[in-house]
Amino acid sequence: MKIYTADRQTGTFIEQCESIDHARYLIERYEEQDTADGIYEPDFYDIVDENHQTIPLDIRIAELNGIVRAWKIYGAPGHRQRESFCCSYTHDFSEGKNFHVIKVDNADVTGTHEYSKITIVCNTAEECWKEMVGQGSDGVFENCVVGNIVEIPVTDSDIQNLIQIVKSKQVLHKTHKTPKKETVLER
Repeated sequence: MKIYTADRQTGTFIEQCESIDHARYLIERYEEQDTADGIYEPDFYDIVDENHQTIPLDIRIAELNGIVRAWKIYGAPGHRQRESFCCSYTHDFSEGKNFHVIKVDNADVTGTHEYSKITIVCNTAEECWKEMVGQGSDGVFENCVVGNIVEIPVTDSDIQNLIQIVKSKQVLHKTHKTPKKETVLER
């Protein structure tokens, strides 16, 4: 499959790319230049194949060689999920091609205190499962009484957010207080 950057509105090829990662890099440069020129439009650029078709997000995340799994972690029967009262956050412990991202969506994103949603990226499905189990016993949910754990489908929005995290290598730190703004630390 050939990979190109393209104008999303017309599908016109801009440049042929070596990889999806290379296409992402080029789009970042285009957007920086558009911003400097005062003509920036969100989502103006796209990554397409030789038939001018947008390359789906699941193929994009596959190129990152990461497996993505997500779960709803409920509170014990009759109880709300304690973690859901915290702000949502993401931790990226990835190093090189070794993926290790934990994204927790709490009530500020889900709109409910019934459950928290945890999305994990690792190199294998088994690593994702082990990480989720570990977060239940001595991680995110260590101070919570956990009820049902339900694996849920990963959405395109989840994948897009995770791609942004992995490619930017930003780490958002968890806080139990409502922050006035997000604290973003460079790796």
